[in-house]
Amino acid sequence: MKTIAKTYSITEVSKMYHLPTTTLRYYEDLGLLYDIPRVKGRRVYTQEHLNRLGAICCFKDTGMTLKELQELFQAQTDDSDLDKTCEILDI
Repeated sequence: MKTIAKTYSITEVSKMYHLPTTTLRYYEDLGLLYDIPRVKGRRVYTQEHLNRLGAICCFKDTGMTLKELQELFQAQTDDSDLDKTCEILDI
């Protein structure tokens, strides 16, 4: 029996994270949130997207800028560049 993963609309995610839907779309435009499928033209978020958004919110709460977040996430995908990640996090 196949399990169906819970999905969320942009409105549900907006309410859960207290963010305007325009912010969620902007994060997608910046590449901070990505691979968000659409069903009948509407975004469908999964737990994986929520996990990523939680990380974004956490880093933003520490004062990181969106540009720094982009650099951080890019460094993590570029062959796991630990030195660059540590530099961005100022470790």
